Amino acid sequence: MRNSKTDLRQEQAIALCEIGARVRQEREAKGLTINEIAAQTRIQSRLLDAIESGDRNHLPEPVYVRALIKQFGDAVGLNGAELSRHFPTDTFGSQAVRSSWRQLPAAQLRPLHLYALYIALVIASVSGLRYFIQRTAQPTRLPLPVPGDVIARTPEDPSTASVSKPQVEVANAPGHSVTVAIAIKQDAWLRIVADGETTYEGIMTTGEERTWTAEEQLTVRTGNAGGVVVAFNKNDPEPLGNPGQVQEVTYQVN
Repeated sequence: MRNSKTDLRQEQAIALCEIGARVRQEREAKGLTINEIAAQTRIQSRLLDAIESGDRNHLPEPVYVRALIKQFGDAVGLNGAELSRHFPTDTFGSQAVRSSWRQLPAAQLRPLHLYALYIALVIASVSGLRYFIQRTAQPTRLPLPVPGDVIARTPEDPSTASVSKPQVEVANAPGHSVTVAIAIKQDAWLRIVADGETTYEGIMTTGEERTWTAEEQLTVRTGNAGGVVVAFNKNDPEPLGNPGQVQEVTYQVN
């Protein structure tokens, strides 16, 4: 029994490291901070940190860890229920062993049989988790970030790590239309709304350049204002804001 408990904790540690790496990748891709996830899910930030870092020693019982993983996964756009099922608990194993004492003849209740069954369950669980991580890591299956949930990345100064509110600005452009040219200096999520219609929403990568035109009004929203350089109506290009800042600017005809 001692070896079984040790093996289970090792299996949990391996699974938690892979799950933690996956949710961290999704969270950072969407510009979300641990504090913002904590506010959204009502989970203590220290528990979210423990999941991301694979720190099993600072987490509660396995059944509660599963529930935390589900909420964390849902908050960053993953399938939380499916992700949490790959974190093993001892509930299934203990129930299976208890029932077999009543149903099987005494000659079949050999420790070797039970140990072989347990090893098979461990291998199947870890293999399933790796398949899930590889499948969801494909770029074509990544969900678009939810606009209302996109918040600034964690500031470098811990004292400023509180939830930030997006900055909203309005810029008037002379003429009869609005033209906005965007160059990406650092990966950033953007949403472009031209004359009330969303014409683009997604993550633009470093080096990309695009131009949008509107008849009356064009709004640019991003989760990393320092990585987005904007020039409108042939004015000099300038950054939309500070790195990691959520910014929304509306350009309109005078």
